Amino acid sequence: MKLYHFTKKENLSGVLANGLIAKSNFSSLNCIIRENVVFAWILPEHDLMGYIQNNEYILFEIEVESERCLVANMDYISSAYVNHVINHLDVVSEMTNAYMSTAISPQKYINGHFRSPEVLIKGSIIPEDVKYISNCAKENLNLQAYLYKNREYELFANSSITSQDIEKLGLKLVAVHDDSTGILGTFKDVRHLNYYTINLNGDLKTKLTKIFFGDY
Repeated sequence: MKLYHFTKKENLSGVLANGLIAKSNFSSLNCIIRENVVFAWILPEHDLMGYIQNNEYILFEIEVESERCLVANMDYISSAYVNHVINHLDVVSEMTNAYMSTAISPQKYINGHFRSPEVLIKGSIIPEDVKYISNCAKENLNLQAYLYKNREYELFANSSITSQDIEKLGLKLVAVHDDSTGILGTFKDVRHLNYYTINLNGDLKTKLTKIFFGDY
């Protein structure tokens, strides 16, 4: 299957010569499925790290066996990480487990199921399976091709939600984190044991950021 990977321009010659070397991110979280992997996207447009807009980054197309891959919700592991930073260890364990338990094979993934679907490719990738895509092609990507299609998410993410609304919906703040779209809040639906991530704006962003980080 074809996947896509961004890296800094300065790494171009190294990738062409040696391929993509597997690594382990957030190893302090004890997240087994993130150990010894290459991180990628199903579509370049899935990028929520700001690499598409950043001229310091270039894009590679990868050809890899789907059996080596898992698709996981990056919002969950980001939530685990920020809780690790502020020493909320019970939430770290909860969100790391949620990240691992909801990861699925690419064959089962439906576009739009996760807001931030990252692909974990087990092991390094040889140079013959990596193709450099020109900056011109990168600039012509359709940034509207990716839509988050979670119906429950849309019920409250597309309105002017308040902290009172969050309580009425039975949502508990799990984490405040960020990506290229802005400041995010990840919430737990305590009734159905689901998690949702939305962009935070205005007074709600200020209030929830202060609540989450406190005096950290």
